[in-house]
Amino acid sequence: MNGSASSVEYRSLVTGDWAPPSGFGQLYELREDGTCAQFGVLQTTTYSCTSTIFTASRDCTWSADGTTLTLDLTGGVVRSKMCGGELKESEAAPRQLRSGFRLEDDGVNTWLVLTDQGGEVRLRRTR
Repeated sequence: MNGSASSVEYRSLVTGDWAPPSGFGQLYELREDGTCAQFGVLQTTTYSCTSTIFTASRDCTWSADGTTLTLDLTGGVVRSKMCGGELKESEAAPRQLRSGFRLEDDGVNTWLVLTDQGGEVRLRRTR
């Protein structure tokens, strides 16, 4: 599981209402049988404009070879709503995600650390 929320908040001076938060989150579930699940959400709010994108995999498999982790996402859905517009839904295009990986244990949590040219992402194992 990985995510981030913006520390910037917007509040209407007219109504006093707070705008929805901005941020992203992603969840990967790697199962012992080689299947997996992937979910992601990205939401951004600027004043009264909120846009959201949600992804979910239906058919996902994973494999590890040495220090390389591969996820094959062959079916899924993408839902999006841009700045208060209509909700749109489409099939996600099949894709393959490949990353270097290592496991780290800090005595409290076990972390799956994914690495590529852009840096690394730390995903905490839930118990």
